Amino acid sequence: MNNKDRGSALYNSRWLVFLPLMLMLGCASKGVVENIPKATIKDHLAFNESEQKRQQNSEKPPPVVILLAFSGGGHRAAALSYGVLDALRKTKLQQGKTERLLDYVDTISAVSGGSFTAAYYGLVGDKIFTDYKANFLSKDLQSELIGGIYTIPQLFSEKGRSEVMIKLLDESLFHGAKIAEINQLNKPTVILNASDLGGGVRLSFLQNYFDLLCSDVGSFSVARAVVASAAVPLVFSPIALENFDQCGAGSPKWLKTARNRLADNEEMSLVIEGLASFGDKEKRRYIHLVDGGITDNLGLRAVYENVELSGGIESAVRGSEGAIPQRIVVISVDASTKLDVAMDQSLDEPSVLESLNSITDVQLHRYNASTLTLFEKEVNDWAETLSTKSRPVNAYFINVSLQEIKDLDQRQYFNNIPTSLSLEPQQLEQLISAGQSLLYAHPEFKKLQADLIE
Repeated sequence: MNNKDRGSALYNSRWLVFLPLMLMLGCASKGVVENIPKATIKDHLAFNESEQKRQQNSEKPPPVVILLAFSGGGHRAAALSYGVLDALRKTKLQQGKTERLLDYVDTISAVSGGSFTAAYYGLVGDKIFTDYKANFLSKDLQSELIGGIYTIPQLFSEKGRSEVMIKLLDESLFHGAKIAEINQLNKPTVILNASDLGGGVRLSFLQNYFDLLCSDVGSFSVARAVVASAAVPLVFSPIALENFDQCGAGSPKWLKTARNRLADNEEMSLVIEGLASFGDKEKRRYIHLVDGGITDNLGLRAVYENVELSGGIESAVRGSEGAIPQRIVVISVDASTKLDVAMDQSLDEPSVLESLNSITDVQLHRYNASTLTLFEKEVNDWAETLSTKSRPVNAYFINVSLQEIKDLDQRQYFNNIPTSLSLEPQQLEQLISAGQSLLYAHPEFKKLQADLIE
């Protein structure tokens, strides 16, 4: 079996497909810790820091603020989200103006496959439109990954499979860049999200989350953060963080305040308890991060949780002394697909793999649906809260999803593209085009364009 064949076997629809191959590899690995301690931390609130970056020099309300959320889905998600970025680049704020909608992107929250595009755009800006396709999207990273895993040194190494992926990403895209090089003034805030395997809570690569670990996020490797966000369990080894104790014991004030304020919010109470668990430095000496899609495959809940933790949308925006935008736009880029269920064509008992894949598929889509419903309501609530009689704030929620494609044959074409780290040339171009056309055709996007002209 050549590397391409192994890659096809390795990266099918769900992580459970990878289990037999990973068991064949057999070797246990140890985590590589590269986060560094931080002796003192600020008791700042979540989300405020990102808003302040964009708005601290604003003298008048911006006409629009755009939040993007990129889902998981391997190269499929990376290509679809790239298409949306390109569409925003090509859309002028108003006819005859030089400003683009892309210039008003404030925050990008991403998980798994979407993290590749989000992190690279956060690092290089418009340069992504000149080299990302050649350096990443067009490459068969899957075969390179399998080839790296099957080398003799790696097979006998204590380092996990994720280290191979980190090396490949640094060679092709990030070149040793650190998180501090992404989240700079006048750049969108990029929120890369991973799942804490031991605590069951989302951990975002923002300083307020790393404060819980008494650690510095700015010095952390971008490639390592992206791999943490995409580290499908059993396929990749978890990314390890040390939970330091240099900055003192206990939860920061903002987390304690949030616990009291959100006591009646069952979902946020679970989030807060999960984050508070990082304060137990003895039991939780090391944190193991895996695929961010486990705790939210759309990347939307990270934004919702950050706003709630900071005290609500008024606190998040006004607390940063930023001007209230006239329009809030949230664009969710959902690259998830729906598989054909072959078991329904036979009386044969479904295999364990078929059953587990179907279970995880149902859970994924139901959780996605719940997240979309929650967030659409939340965005409208934000706009209502920030509005005054003299200056209303309008909300626009845009779901760019492959499942919204009307043509059945075309939708099935995308459903047949596996969650992998490689794409055929035609698949790549079709996905980029789909991201653009789905955005352009969305009723809320058309309404936004019309409203901006008025």
